[in-house]
Amino acid sequence: MGVAIIFSIVPGTDPAIVTEIAKNVVSTVFERSQETEADIYGLNLLEKASINPIICLHFSGK
Repeated sequence: MGVAIIFSIVPGTDPAIVTEIAKNVVSTVFERSQETEADIYGLNLLEKASINPIICLHFSGK
């Protein structure tokens, strides 16, 4: 909300658009950190099961 107030001072800037952009930026950062955490968790599970992660890449076609 504070960002929207700052940008509302700038002529021609729609505060609603700025607010939506700010929400998306914060949401994306949070989602990326969750994805990284999930990747690390998955690698740990593969290690415990003695599965080579490279084999998983070949299996998935990547």
